[in-house]
Amino acid sequence: MLSDEDIINLNVIDWIIEIIKNHEDFSQILGKIGIKGNIHKDILYDYQCKNQILNPGYQSLSRLFFQHGYFSGIILKRDVFDLKRAKKYVGCAYMHQILMTQAMVKGKTITTPKIICYQNYESDISAERDLNITIKSFKKISISPFSPLSRFTQMQFKRKLLYDLLRNSPKTKEKLLNQERVSAAKLLAITFYKSPYLFLKLLPLILRTIDYSRSLTFWKHLPIKFIKYFYIMIIKSRKGLLMFFKELIFPNSENIRIYPPWKHDKNIHG
Repeated sequence: MLSDEDIINLNVIDWIIEIIKNHEDFSQILGKIGIKGNIHKDILYDYQCKNQILNPGYQSLSRLFFQHGYFSGIILKRDVFDLKRAKKYVGCAYMHQILMTQAMVKGKTITTPKIICYQNYESDISAERDLNITIKSFKKISISPFSPLSRFTQMQFKRKLLYDLLRNSPKTKEKLLNQERVSAAKLLAITFYKSPYLFLKLLPLILRTIDYSRSLTFWKHLPIKFIKYFYIMIIKSRKGLLMFFKELIFPNSENIRIYPPWKHDKNIHG
């Protein structure tokens, strides 16, 4: 996958072709994304790519599930795609994340520290400017793309995807759902110390999600996360303590309700 601003690293073409020819069981190749024209850095996205081969299913998904927000430099085997099923998620997440998930279910993933492609520095500056404009536009209508409620919506989507793609792999599905339950406990703890106002909105949403509220994993990690982030965000940071009391006295005006489009889907628990 490449964008129109990307520059292919010609030095890895022969290596990629060799991998494709000799490893039919590979469905995905991931590498680094470099940057041209920036004197301060030469790697745009690292993704901690090492020389390793990950098996399909849990090993690949536990390490890479929704870790790649930038779609360039990803090489996918077209035969593993189920585009009809993938279309159901248009507007819910980046499409390459759906296709990557399908690839990780069907075949092995190889990661490499090699640079697959480069992004032009001027394009990077333009993209960052556009992102800042988008964030400002969201704030004008009191919606943050990075708010806890937006994160919760993304988590609901990830759960939907796991139920959909791993219905025939219950053990793998349960392991990955446990990761999401831990993430829910973490999100709840961070939100409490960051914005008690949003915490009161997030809490009922999480408790109404049966995957969390009836999970021993969620309740086991919840106090651990509260203690951990109390130390990180309150004890260790004076600014964090001041922000906590500020939010208690002057609640954030970020009053949003974001529900996933599948909220009435009976196939999703919660």
